[in-house]
Amino acid sequence: LVQNLCTPPTPQPSSSSKKRQQPSNEPSKRTAAVASALVEVINDQLSKSTATTTSIVTPAALFASTLNALTATLTLPEPEEMDDDATAASPQLPLLEILSLVIPFCSTSNPNLYLHQFPSVSRTLRAIVTSLPKSAAASTSSNQLSTTVGVGWNAILRQSIRTSTVALNGILLLLPPTNTTNTNNEALEKEAIRCFQTT
Repeated sequence: LVQNLCTPPTPQPSSSSKKRQQPSNEPSKRTAAVASALVEVINDQLSKSTATTTSIVTPAALFASTLNALTATLTLPEPEEMDDDATAASPQLPLLEILSLVIPFCSTSNPNLYLHQFPSVSRTLRAIVTSLPKSAAASTSSNQLSTTVGVGWNAILRQSIRTSTVALNGILLLLPPTNTTNTNNEALEKEAIRCFQTT
């Protein structure tokens, strides 16, 4: 999984039957670049903590590193201050894509890690969705300048929805039946409901 994430896709030859040319598969290249950077940081941290120079990055380590990096992006400028080019350069989209690919592996190989980190995943996804700008219709009704929501914001919203779907699927499979009384399970269920309602 980690090696596949770090390998950029090879360009496909264009066929003459396509009416419109694809825009160069840029998100996948950016995802591979971000994944490679995360793996490099993880390897650097592992080499500092252990004597070995070669280490295998696990999906759990990539999950934790991706979640940490995604949480750090929440301190970016306000959406109103960013134009569509800045949104397209934001690392949130590739980090969300990596997170959605790593969650199934992490939730099955390290379920306790995922159970403990799910509230953070939920808060991060909810913060990303609520930080997105309002639509142009909402801004014109409040007598503000009419702005269109750019393609970058739409892509982040779509990927946030995909990632929250994967995250909710992972937590619902790990939660025990509802007939057991456990305050931690109740808190996770409430967090899952908040994530579902917001995203």
